[in-house]
Amino acid sequence: LTTCPAVALASSRAAVVSLIDAPPSGASAADRADALELMARIQTLDGDADGAKKSQQARLAILETSAQQTHSPSEAQALDHARVSALLALGRDDEAIALLSQRTKELPDWYEVWGRLGTTLLEVGRPSEAARALERASELAYGAPRLVYLTRLATALERTDRTERAKAVLDEAIRGWDALPPRSSSELSASSSNSARTDGSSLSTMTGSNSMPASLQSSQPRSDQEP
Repeated sequence: LTTCPAVALASSRAAVVSLIDAPPSGASAADRADALELMARIQTLDGDADGAKKSQQARLAILETSAQQTHSPSEAQALDHARVSALLALGRDDEAIALLSQRTKELPDWYEVWGRLGTTLLEVGRPSEAARALERASELAYGAPRLVYLTRLATALERTDRTERAKAVLDEAIRGWDALPPRSSSELSASSSNSARTDGSSLSTMTGSNSMPASLQSSQPRSDQEP
């Protein structure tokens, strides 16, 4: 095995190219989109901005087609995280926000959609709007997800100079974490890793391996994080 980052990156690129050009039998649309996301990360690390953009565009096209083939908003929302990730990577922030805002109208009682909207608004520098969405998410959620949203809400409030309210919300979140059974936070972490689909897990299934350069594993595109 080589420890040279450049060689490892080239090897990863070759492996992902083969997955994109000839997906394994049974590879889903999500698997193919994940392969393109990983290619975009590799290209970004390699300084190939144009290539990364094209990979994200191809990824988004697959996800949009899949979303169009769903039969209900509740089914389509499962693709929202990846779609928003691709839109943000392409600098199409307004489209990402519009997608998530529409979803809150279709699924007004789903804390996940409010949480995605609030997290994305916070990420793109709109903390006042983020606070409203995260407030709603924390009202609807329960258990560990609610505490995650409270923590993000505290961040949004702090960024809008509502320091006292931010402190109160953060204190509530800390008390909640302290009151949870020990395994709850680890279960949430495992669930987030599986649902976010940004860690190459599906590609590991396709390739039978979970190895990639450390620099690639730590290179995360900006995206809303589950829950």
